[in-house]
Amino acid sequence: MYGRKIFGWFATLVLSVLMLSTVHSKTNNSKSQIIDRGDKVQLNLKNVDIDVIIQYLAKFSGEHYLKDPTAKAKISIMANKPVTRREAVIILEEALIFNNFTNIIQINIR
Repeated sequence: MYGRKIFGWFATLVLSVLMLSTVHSKTNNSKSQIIDRGDKVQLNLKNVDIDVIIQYLAKFSGEHYLKDPTAKAKISIMANKPVTRREAVIILEEALIFNNFTNIIQINIR
């Protein structure tokens, strides 16, 4: 069941990215933002730098992220409805993977 949910979010993400690539320049002037809606967030990111994606990932997950300084990309994400912060983390991570970035998790056991 969880796999279907992730696939659904990934499919939505891919469709959103494809739809955004066909949007006219008129909407490129729109402000990119993530709107806080109580326990959910509305994703509206248009052509934002990868650093912005990583900032939101850190904020929503509570984890620390390091980025290779040579890594550069512009990413657009539109969600048609508010999502939980956990779902937002999945969507943001999938957006990075979709753009050929790798998320490496390091666990320190002491």
